[in-house]
Amino acid sequence: MSKIDEYFKFKKQVKLIKASIDSLQEEIKEIMGEKVDVRCKCCKHKPDEIDEYIWAAEEENMTPEEYVKKEEGTYNSRTGQFYCTECYIKAGSPLGTA
Repeated sequence: MSKIDEYFKFKKQVKLIKASIDSLQEEIKEIMGEKVDVRCKCCKHKPDEIDEYIWAAEEENMTPEEYVKKEEGTYNSRTGQFYCTECYIKAGSPLGTA
């Protein structure tokens, strides 16, 4: 296996671990009664107020909030914030989570 292949394998493993940690953090918050308010960091809209998440969630048979938590790369599980596409572009396409 080449160094590049090893790198991408490692990167995939890190992504899976991060997803597991995020999921566990969500479960802990729910158990402790801490409901996370999921909103765009900039415009403050909830996922169920943004057409792109409503449509994508319907395709995946989940709620818009569930979709953002599972699929949105800018979603921050600690704060519940994410960048909707419009705000992401306006913010200069920042790297990482909101």
